[in-house]
Amino acid sequence: MRQAASVRRILHRSAALSCLALTVLWTNPSASATGGAASALDEIRERGILVAGISRNTPPFAQQGGDGEPRGFDVDLIDGLAARLGVQVRYVPLSGAARIAAVQAGRVHLTAATLTATAERRRLVDFSSTYFHDSRRILVRNDSAIAGAEDLAGQQVGVAGGATGRALLGLAPAAIPVTFASCREALPALLAGRIDAIAAEASILQGLLGLLASPDSLRIVGDTFSRQSYSLALPKDDPRWHQQVNSYLRAIEDEGSWEIMARRWFGERGPLPYPDGFHPVAGESR
Repeated sequence: MRQAASVRRILHRSAALSCLALTVLWTNPSASATGGAASALDEIRERGILVAGISRNTPPFAQQGGDGEPRGFDVDLIDGLAARLGVQVRYVPLSGAARIAAVQAGRVHLTAATLTATAERRRLVDFSSTYFHDSRRILVRNDSAIAGAEDLAGQQVGVAGGATGRALLGLAPAAIPVTFASCREALPALLAGRIDAIAAEASILQGLLGLLASPDSLRIVGDTFSRQSYSLALPKDDPRWHQQVNSYLRAIEDEGSWEIMARRWFGERGPLPYPDGFHPVAGESR
C-alpha cells in the first residue's frame, strides 16, 4: 500500500495525458492485447497504474490526511485492489455530481465514492457487487426540535450534490433541499444555523461528528428512513474488468481482509461505530 500511495503526487498534466490515452484505448477495440474488445484491465496492466475516483471529502470513506495523501475506507479498498493487480494507484478526488461522469468520460477506471447502483445510474455505467451497507439518518444541532424525517416540513436540509439522499423528499416532500458539493461542506452551514439538518448515510454523519472539537453540539436523530448499498462504478460493457473487480471483492471477504479494513475505520478498534447492517453481501455479483 505504501507503493500504491507513492504515485499520488503525479502532476495533473501527466494525468490528463494518461486519461486521453485511456479514452482512445477504451474506444478502439484493436488496442486490446487479446485482439478482442478493449478492457480497462489491459490498460491498467500495460501502464502499471490504476486510476481511481474517490470522494473529495467524505470521511471516513475518503479525506485528505495530514500528509496531503487521501485516506479512508474506500482508499484502503482500492489500495488492496491495486496490490492484487501489482500496480500503483493514482487517486482523482471527485465531487458528488462528478462520480458517474468521470467513469463515463474515461477519466478513471472506477469510482469508489459511496455510490448506490440506482436504475438511472445503471444506464450510464456498470456496477460491482456490493461492498458496504449503510442506512440514512438525519444530523441536527443539539438544540433542534427535529426528531426525525416527519419533522422536516419547511426545514432546509443539506444534501450532497448528485446524492441519492435527495430521495428523502419522498418521505418529507415539504422539506427544502439545499445542495452542497459534499456533506462535509454542508457541516459549517449546519453549525452556523444556515440550514436545519443534513440528511445522509449514518456512517458519513458519524464521520462528520468525528471532525468536531465539540461533537456534542450536533446529534443524529430519527429512525433509519432508507437503506443503502455501496458499489464501485465501472465502465459500461467491460466484462473482464467487471469480473476482476468482483473477484477481488469476494476474495477480501472470504479471506477476512475486508473485516481488517473495516476495523481500521469502524467498530471497537476504529474511531466510528459500525453502521447498521454494514457488512457486504457475500458472493453478490451481476
